Amino acid sequence: MKKTVFTLLFLLSVAFVQAQSFGASGLSVRGNFSNAKDYQKWFRIGNTNDATMKFEQTEKGIDEAVATIQRMLVENNLDVGRPDVYKSVKVEGTGSDTARLNRLIMSGDARVNLAWFAPDGSTLQLFLDKNSYEVNVMNAFKM
Repeated sequence: MKKTVFTLLFLLSVAFVQAQSFGASGLSVRGNFSNAKDYQKWFRIGNTNDATMKFEQTEKGIDEAVATIQRMLVENNLDVGRPDVYKSVKVEGTGSDTARLNRLIMSGDARVNLAWFAPDGSTLQLFLDKNSYEVNVMNAFKM
Protein backbone atom coordinates (compact mmCIF):
# COMPACT_ATOMS: atom_id res chain seq x y z
CA MET A 1 0.00 0.00 0.00
CA LYS A 2 2.79 2.40 0.93
CA LYS A 3 4.52 1.69 -2.38
CA THR A 4 1.30 2.38 -4.30
CA VAL A 5 0.76 5.71 -2.51
CA PHE A 6 4.36 6.71 -3.16
CA THR A 7 4.04 5.81 -6.85
CA LEU A 8 0.76 7.71 -7.14
CA LEU A 9 2.24 10.81 -5.47
CA PHE A 10 5.28 10.61 -7.75
CA LEU A 11 3.11 10.41 -10.88
CA LEU A 12 0.91 13.29 -9.71
CA SER A 13 3.93 15.46 -8.95
CA VAL A 14 5.42 14.72 -12.39
CA ALA A 15 2.10 15.63 -14.03
CA PHE A 16 1.94 18.83 -11.96
CA VAL A 17 5.50 19.85 -12.88
CA GLN A 18 4.87 19.26 -16.59
CA ALA A 19 1.66 21.30 -16.43
CA GLN A 20 3.50 24.33 -15.09
CA SER A 21 4.92 26.70 -17.66
CA PHE A 22 7.62 28.09 -15.34
CA GLY A 23 7.44 31.36 -17.25
CA ALA A 24 7.66 29.73 -20.66
CA SER A 25 5.81 31.64 -23.32
CA GLY A 26 3.57 30.28 -26.00
CA LEU A 27 5.64 32.26 -28.49
CA SER A 28 8.96 30.79 -29.46
CA VAL A 29 11.62 33.33 -30.43
CA ARG A 30 14.40 31.76 -32.50
CA GLY A 31 17.23 33.34 -34.42
CA ASN A 32 20.30 35.45 -33.90
CA PHE A 33 20.42 37.76 -30.91
CA SER A 34 22.39 40.98 -30.70
CA ASN A 35 23.29 43.46 -27.98
CA ALA A 36 22.69 46.30 -30.41
CA LYS A 37 19.69 47.10 -32.56
CA ASP A 38 21.03 45.44 -35.72
CA TYR A 39 18.74 44.70 -38.63
CA GLN A 40 17.23 41.20 -38.67
CA LYS A 41 18.64 40.18 -35.30
CA TRP A 42 16.62 39.84 -32.13
CA PHE A 43 17.33 42.48 -29.52
CA ARG A 44 16.22 41.82 -25.96
CA ILE A 45 14.93 45.05 -24.45
CA GLY A 46 16.76 45.61 -21.15
CA ASN A 47 15.89 43.13 -18.42
CA THR A 48 12.37 42.67 -19.76
CA ASN A 49 10.95 39.59 -21.43
CA ASP A 50 10.38 41.57 -24.63
CA ALA A 51 12.33 41.18 -27.86
CA THR A 52 12.33 43.20 -31.06
CA MET A 53 13.73 42.73 -34.56
CA LYS A 54 14.20 45.75 -36.80
CA PHE A 55 14.09 45.82 -40.60
CA GLU A 56 15.25 48.27 -43.25
CA GLN A 57 12.62 50.87 -44.11
CA THR A 58 12.29 49.72 -47.69
CA GLU A 59 10.01 47.46 -49.71
CA LYS A 60 12.41 44.62 -48.97
CA GLY A 61 12.14 45.41 -45.25
CA ILE A 62 8.35 45.10 -45.40
CA ASP A 63 8.63 41.75 -47.20
CA GLU A 64 11.16 40.46 -44.66
CA ALA A 65 9.08 41.64 -41.67
CA VAL A 66 5.93 40.02 -43.05
CA ALA A 67 7.82 36.79 -43.80
CA THR A 68 9.16 36.74 -40.23
CA ILE A 69 5.66 37.26 -38.81
CA GLN A 70 4.20 34.53 -41.02
CA ARG A 71 6.94 32.09 -40.01
CA MET A 72 6.46 32.82 -36.32
CA LEU A 73 2.68 32.51 -36.54
CA VAL A 74 2.97 29.11 -38.22
CA GLU A 75 5.64 27.91 -35.76
CA ASN A 76 3.50 28.99 -32.80
CA ASN A 77 0.19 27.68 -34.17
CA LEU A 78 -1.45 31.10 -34.36
CA ASP A 79 -3.94 32.01 -37.07
CA VAL A 80 -2.19 34.18 -39.67
CA GLY A 81 -5.39 35.84 -40.86
CA ARG A 82 -6.75 36.70 -37.44
CA PRO A 83 -4.91 39.53 -35.71
CA ASP A 84 -6.65 41.14 -32.76
CA VAL A 85 -9.21 43.46 -34.34
CA TYR A 86 -9.44 45.89 -31.43
CA LYS A 87 -5.73 46.58 -31.06
CA SER A 88 -4.68 46.50 -34.71
CA VAL A 89 -4.41 49.19 -37.37
CA LYS A 90 -3.84 48.21 -40.98
CA VAL A 91 -3.81 49.88 -44.35
CA GLU A 92 -6.68 49.06 -46.68
CA GLY A 93 -6.44 49.12 -50.46
CA THR A 94 -2.77 48.34 -50.93
CA GLY A 95 -3.12 44.58 -51.43
CA SER A 96 0.30 43.08 -52.00
CA ASP A 97 1.75 46.30 -53.47
CA THR A 98 4.66 46.75 -51.06
CA ALA A 99 6.07 49.66 -53.07
CA ARG A 100 2.86 51.64 -52.58
CA LEU A 101 2.63 50.61 -48.92
CA ASN A 102 6.23 51.69 -48.33
CA ARG A 103 5.54 55.09 -49.96
CA LEU A 104 2.41 55.61 -47.85
CA ILE A 105 4.19 54.70 -44.63
CA MET A 106 7.26 56.82 -45.34
CA SER A 107 5.10 59.83 -46.20
CA GLY A 108 3.26 59.43 -42.90
CA ASP A 109 -0.09 58.67 -44.57
CA ALA A 110 -0.25 55.06 -43.35
CA ARG A 111 0.81 52.86 -40.46
CA VAL A 112 0.55 49.13 -39.85
CA ASN A 113 0.21 47.85 -36.29
CA LEU A 114 -1.04 44.25 -36.14
CA ALA A 115 -1.07 42.15 -32.98
CA TRP A 116 -1.62 38.44 -32.39
CA PHE A 117 -2.14 37.12 -28.87
CA ALA A 118 -0.97 33.69 -27.74
CA PRO A 119 -3.14 31.76 -25.27
CA ASP A 120 -0.73 32.56 -22.42
CA GLY A 121 -1.01 36.33 -22.99
CA SER A 122 2.24 36.91 -24.87
CA THR A 123 1.91 39.09 -27.95
CA LEU A 124 3.41 39.07 -31.44
CA GLN A 125 3.31 42.48 -33.16
CA LEU A 126 4.06 43.72 -36.67
CA PHE A 127 4.74 47.45 -36.54
CA LEU A 128 5.44 49.47 -39.70
CA ASP A 129 5.74 53.22 -39.16
CA LYS A 130 7.71 56.04 -40.77
CA ASN A 131 10.17 55.80 -37.86
CA SER A 132 10.67 52.03 -37.74
CA TYR A 133 9.81 48.69 -39.33
CA GLU A 134 9.86 46.02 -36.63
CA VAL A 135 8.53 42.77 -35.25
CA ASN A 136 8.03 42.75 -31.48
CA VAL A 137 7.34 39.93 -29.08
CA MET A 138 6.06 40.94 -25.67
CA ASN A 139 6.56 38.40 -22.87
CA ALA A 140 8.91 36.31 -24.99
CA PHE A 141 10.23 34.06 -22.25
CA LYS A 142 11.58 31.31 -24.50
CA MET A 143 14.77 32.76 -25.84
